[in-house]
Amino acid sequence: MDNNNFEYSSEEKVETVETVETTSENTYSYDAPVEPVSEGGGLNVLGLIGMICGILGVVAMILCCCLIGGWSGCIAVVLGIPAIILGIIGAKKRPDKKALATVSLILGIVCVVLGGLFVILAIVSTILINTGVIEPFDFSDYNF
Repeated sequence: MDNNNFEYSSEEKVETVETVETTSENTYSYDAPVEPVSEGGGLNVLGLIGMICGILGVVAMILCCCLIGGWSGCIAVVLGIPAIILGIIGAKKRPDKKALATVSLILGIVCVVLGGLFVILAIVSTILINTGVIEPFDFSDYNF
């Protein structure tokens, strides 16, 4: 038989594997164990939605409060409240997967507290400017 030819002739001997019968005492399985799939597999959707609200609230608070002013802290509060609610509900419904819910809760609290502080500062500064206690900042002195 030629080594470069991959055809098998009918004269070649083929070995067969004998099957071994086992008794009920020594049966072996080589299959990997399969864990049952839980009914609520996947991720914590409520925690994910709450985390998205929290992230948007933090971004809105940072960008808007630095660029627009303290009144935009309302956006952070409005997005922070659903983040807190969805974080609490997500942690209660899916106690096995509550990482996203915890992040949602933390971001929601940060949004509500810091956004609320920005709103309070905006209210106080508006009252002080309108009563004449302090004068508004004049940007005309600077060349931008």
